Amino acid sequence: MIMFDYQKIKTKQGDWNIVKVHLDPNSDFISRAARQAKQKAKYTIQAGQNGISRSNKLKLQNQFRGMIAEIYAVELIKSWLADSKLNNWEVIRYDDVRTDNFESPTNEYDLKIQNNSIGNKVLKIESRSSVTYARNLIEGISDLDIIGPYTSQAKPKETYVDYYIRPLYNNTKEMKPEDFSDFLKNGFVDLYFVAGCSKNALLEKGIYKSMKQNSSKYRCLPIILGSDIIDFRKKIITNINS
Repeated sequence: MIMFDYQKIKTKQGDWNIVKVHLDPNSDFISRAARQAKQKAKYTIQAGQNGISRSNKLKLQNQFRGMIAEIYAVELIKSWLADSKLNNWEVIRYDDVRTDNFESPTNEYDLKIQNNSIGNKVLKIESRSSVTYARNLIEGISDLDIIGPYTSQAKPKETYVDYYIRPLYNNTKEMKPEDFSDFLKNGFVDLYFVAGCSKNALLEKGIYKSMKQNSSKYRCLPIILGSDIIDFRKKIITNINS
């Protein structure tokens, strides 16, 4: 079974390339995400990014959703490296190699691409997902943002990484955040990678938004002002080859 389906869709802004993930609820990827999310949620603060306390169920579902996106982002980028015959490079996800039992947030990252043979070049990539909820997929791509660093009462500072990839879940039925795993199991939610951008793009074209999260501030770039997934792949590979 093919894991990734490249699609070209039409938006108000014109053609846009995305990747649909063929999610298998019974796969080892999903099992790993569920196992890691359960462990990580034990050490995640109860307050969300808006400062409001979350239920344990919601906290777990948010962790699960984010981890699935990260795991498939690794597989997607690995496929880009393989297609480009960049055999000396590897993709590492921090939660797969960490040794602290998820107890400490110190020096965490989402993903990194590194070359262990020449110069030890490293590119770090952040993955921040969300769900379309009341929007359809095209509306989500037109309306939503690539999400960069954020600050909040609990996180006064976050540094930029090299690149940001944008996973977007599209629910095919009305869904509450707490119901994510049930929708996944029943095939009512799909995962897409719809865009990406560099640190420089966020700095030059991004703006700060509250994202309805009270005191939290996010550096954001509209998805349509970033790179579609084909262009984002080209930028990553060009950087690696430079």
